[in-house]
Amino acid sequence: MSVTPRIVSLIPSATEIVYLLGLGENLVGRSHDSNYPEEALKKKVISSPAIESNLNSLEIDKAVKNLLHQGTSVFHIDQKKLARLKPDIILTQELCKVCAPTFTQVHKAAKVLEGETKIISLEPHSIGDVFENIFQIAEHSGSNVNVRSIVERLKYRLDIVSTKHKNLRKPTVAIIEWLNPLMVSGHWVPEMVQLAGGQMVLSKPGDQSRYVDWYEVVSTNPDVIIFAPCGFDIERTKKEIYLFKYRSGWENLKAVKKQQVYYMDADSYLTRSGPRLVDGVEILSRIIHPNLFGYPKTYEAQPVA
Repeated sequence: MSVTPRIVSLIPSATEIVYLLGLGENLVGRSHDSNYPEEALKKKVISSPAIESNLNSLEIDKAVKNLLHQGTSVFHIDQKKLARLKPDIILTQELCKVCAPTFTQVHKAAKVLEGETKIISLEPHSIGDVFENIFQIAEHSGSNVNVRSIVERLKYRLDIVSTKHKNLRKPTVAIIEWLNPLMVSGHWVPEMVQLAGGQMVLSKPGDQSRYVDWYEVVSTNPDVIIFAPCGFDIERTKKEIYLFKYRSGWENLKAVKKQQVYYMDADSYLTRSGPRLVDGVEILSRIIHPNLFGYPKTYEAQPVA
């Protein structure tokens, strides 16, 4: 491997970690959805989605299931471009088939490369695993920054939040990860809710995201509901909020009565297993305990009118 390794990141969370470690100059290729930090947009795009972006959530769900049923990947990798970039390291994942190219797919695509290319698959299930991923990328890439100091600062921010709400009541929280069909968040998100001073309903830390029935949400009657579908920003999510406002039981939910229903930018702060999950915990704390932490900024989260 070269002294200054050439890196391709096929997951946006890894792209963020690369920049966190001061390795932005080493990044030669990125996934289509690696849009943070802004400098990453200048890098060559290696992957593309196999599904049109203008579909609604139900159409996307059906298209994804159809591709998986056919044994076809949800993403394409440009092998010719990959060969031209000659990366020493490719960062990918195997946690979710519908989130990014999988390790198996990347391994097949990398056969066009000459020499030894290290393929690193990141498999986080918790916030602690995300911190370990930071160390893992730093070790394999030869980063010169003080990685321990970076991680300790992130942990310190989490400690500040946890300390402030330590003696407060923990409101119940439901986070909607997909709109139609209905899914609730799993993996590290329930842990984030706990760190922010809430109590997640319908899933526990480490659980996979799962489909639920609307009446499961109604029966838990959470204090807070957050709409944060994977891959959607706040404005995109607003287009499909009608799916819920006219459902049976909506107006009787505690969260609706108390105006504690929010949109949140999931891609930036919840679903990408990178350093901005700490920002996500801070935003969740402002949603769950606004009297203590203040209200979130409009680009972080917005109340459902």
